[in-house]
Amino acid sequence: MVENNWRALYKAAILETDPVKLELRVKAVEDGIRARQALDGQVSSGERAEMKDAHFILYLSNTDARLPVLLEAVMPFAVARVELVKAE
Repeated sequence: MVENNWRALYKAAILETDPVKLELRVKAVEDGIRARQALDGQVSSGERAEMKDAHFILYLSNTDARLPVLLEAVMPFAVARVELVKAE
């Protein structure tokens, strides 16, 4: 199976605070995810879900116009709420 470092690129992107570097890191992650998705038969369903989630988070965080966002998950035992806001 061909390895791809999209996860490492994603971790670096979500921790980046410099807006100029962030744009480059996001582009690298998107390219890495696309390359990995091209190997469809070699990618597990779990990894496909991870890539989809990572792409969505990058989409939300890529511009201030998409923030704030409130995510809510209703479970039988609890309700979880997460608010994504612009870093100060």
